[in-house]
Amino acid sequence: MKLNTVNVITLVGGVLNSVVSFSDDTEGNKEAEALFLKLVKLDDEELDDETLDDILNDGIYEFGDSEHVISHSMSEEVILEIQ
Repeated sequence: MKLNTVNVITLVGGVLNSVVSFSDDTEGNKEAEALFLKLVKLDDEELDDETLDDILNDGIYEFGDSEHVISHSMSEEVILEIQ
């Protein structure tokens, strides 16, 4: 079984700080994009809408020692059956 997700990943000082995963569907993508942009805006409130759109299209934003990434991934989930 494969689990399709959209992930919002935050690194601080090059160290993984958080990963939030959403289902890879229309609603999950909206939620992931909203969280990603919220985190970006928390780092820099001065960004205009055009710049935010560019950042979203790039899928990565670096500010100081923090980095936010939005990515799609497929992870294999191993299911063990106990008989």
